[in-house]
Parts: sequence; C-alpha cells; structure tokens
Amino acid sequence: MSAITADQVKSDVAEYLQLDPSRLSQYALLTEDLGVDSLTAIEMSIQLEGRYDIDISDEELADVSTYGDLEKLVLSKTGEK
Repeated sequence: MSAITADQVKSDVAEYLQLDPSRLSQYALLTEDLGVDSLTAIEMSIQLEGRYDIDISDEELADVSTYGDLEKLVLSKTGEK
C-alpha cells in the first residue's frame, strides 16, 4: 500500500460522516462539533481498519476526542507521522 496522507484520512472520514472536509479541523470535537456518537465512532473505526489494514483497539478509540486525535492515530497505525 502506498503512503497514507492526512488528506486521504480526512477525505475518508468526511465521506463516512457525510460532512464537508473543511469541518474536520484538528481541534473539532467528534461528539460536540461533528455529531459522532459511540456507535458511529465504532462503525467508523471498523471502516478505517478495513480501508487502511490497521487495528484500532477499543482503548485507543476511547482516547480519541478530536478529529486530530483520530487522524494522528490512523497515521501512526499506517506507519506515517
């Protein structure tokens, strides 16, 4: 798999959440700003796991509160910084 970029992660998350990518700032709170509930977060993590061939544990997902946290987690799992 080619290198995963932050823009790819943003595009995939925006598509999943049916949001304009411009709403996904590093500091956007998933629950309050983006309307992500716990079920949506789990479903989205499963999609990201499949898309990027990574594993996201429940504990790691629980530590994610902003879009930036999610992006950083996905990029770290794919070997990108």
